[in-house]
Amino acid sequence: LKNIPKKISLEDVRNLNYHDKLRWFRSQIDKLRIPWTQGSDKLTISKDHILFESILKLKSCLLHKELKIEFEGELLNDAGGLLREWINLNIRELFKPETGIFRKSDADEITYSFKPFVSDEEFEMDKVRHAAKVIGKAIFERIPINAYLDKTIIKHILGHIITLDDIDSIDKPVAQSLRYILDHDIEQDAMIEEYFVITHYQDKTEKVVELKEGGSSILLTNENKREYVELKVQWIGYLSVKSQVDAFLEELGTVIPLKNFSVFDTRELEMIINGVPFIDVDDWETNTIYKGEFNKENPVIQWFWAAIRKWDQEKLSKFLQYSTGSSRTPVEGFRVLESNRGEYSNFCIESVKYLESEPYPRAHTCFNRLDLPIYPSSEKLEEALNYIIMLNFDGVFGIKD
Repeated sequence: LKNIPKKISLEDVRNLNYHDKLRWFRSQIDKLRIPWTQGSDKLTISKDHILFESILKLKSCLLHKELKIEFEGELLNDAGGLLREWINLNIRELFKPETGIFRKSDADEITYSFKPFVSDEEFEMDKVRHAAKVIGKAIFERIPINAYLDKTIIKHILGHIITLDDIDSIDKPVAQSLRYILDHDIEQDAMIEEYFVITHYQDKTEKVVELKEGGSSILLTNENKREYVELKVQWIGYLSVKSQVDAFLEELGTVIPLKNFSVFDTRELEMIINGVPFIDVDDWETNTIYKGEFNKENPVIQWFWAAIRKWDQEKLSKFLQYSTGSSRTPVEGFRVLESNRGEYSNFCIESVKYLESEPYPRAHTCFNRLDLPIYPSSEKLEEALNYIIMLNFDGVFGIKD
């Protein structure tokens, strides 16, 4: 690590700029990585039962090793693209409401928090632990995921204290009501008569939990309202989801030691987990290489970049997912796209013969390569590209035997 001492304290790492912190973090991951030459673990999974089978089978895998994926009934070799697809499919299943461990936050931006009062039954906790493994493996392999954790989960990973501002990312109306209590003379407000309790429903049964001992007989006043708000923040941000948070952190720490995350702030960790939310087409084009008959001056290549520059971020995100297996770029941009073995692998466009019977580009997500037909016109190219972004991408990753 150029310009970073070999022996450096966590506090000194925290004081580095973001890119140097990221380089240090990845160097710590590389120390844990078991080289692919020492073998790999393999999961053979049915897509029809992907979450259940993944939970059971992943338990026997060492996540510091290369993990190869095989989907039952599909003749595809995994050179990395199938791992990305497996992660994406697991994330999608884990964050579905019916899976029962995450809920969509009631806030301006779409984020996900742990669902309160989840049963402590072993399989429910297995789902939480599996979420930690999948997210940990995604970070380990530098694969951005397309699900945003709320600020409280991010701060738990970082080891930070939960504050009222963090409740905005879970339940904005509740956060606003707590701010109202802090900012107003509540003893003059006839509408407010609160005690140090939380009322919630679990298994369709109303339950009352005291925020502190004797809380059901402690009336909220101007004198004690700060304590009330602090206790309620800790209840919402941690105590109501304590089992899930503790299980998640314990399992995540088996993939990447939690102390290594502590050098980042919340925004930095979000970028590591989710990638950069904006797709910069100029950066994409600058860091693309060409093979076959193509070069950057070729008319088909000129048409290609002109076509995708017409798209909004949603369409760009879908096409990037089709081409690389991920809908987001790494935090450093396209210059550090990687193959499945952690080697830098520029986005590549290779020429193939145009056939009326097969006019569409084909993606090799394992190598970030797009086989692009030599189209006879810009109209034909745009028609094919627009068809691609209308597809459901499940099951299109990998390379045929």
